[in-house]
Amino acid sequence: MAAEKAISADSHVNEPVDLWLERVDKKFRERAPRVVDNLPGRPPGSYLVLEGLPAVHLSQGLGAGKKPDELPAFFRSSTYKDARRGGWDPAERLKDMEIDGVEAEVIYTTLGFRQFWISDAALQRACFSAYNDWLAEYCSCAPRRLIGLALISL
Repeated sequence: MAAEKAISADSHVNEPVDLWLERVDKKFRERAPRVVDNLPGRPPGSYLVLEGLPAVHLSQGLGAGKKPDELPAFFRSSTYKDARRGGWDPAERLKDMEIDGVEAEVIYTTLGFRQFWISDAALQRACFSAYNDWLAEYCSCAPRRLIGLALISL
């Protein structure tokens, strides 16, 4: 008899660093969210930069696979280059799920949550659309195992 596997109802992706720069409608590209490494005057690491909002250090969302004693140093200086690829690469995600004994995951955004604070409704919709299209492609790698939740502009 095969071992039972868990279903995670609260998993997150780490969106690709170039997601919005590559996919958002061209008229919004200059204003699109972006991931920037090592902002001047800030601690080392990757930051989410959004129009009209303070930049956010991203290391806390990149710690998957780290041991508890590794996390403090990792959180102080990590960038996307230091993160597990399963956050944005579905084939790697499936490998991570096997390691963890997880059969399926309901997947939420990570960087998209701050985008609810974008005040320009058209920009927000364009960002959400770019994310939703990417997430649909990500989940299409294993649609019975990766269940994505779309971002919907309120």
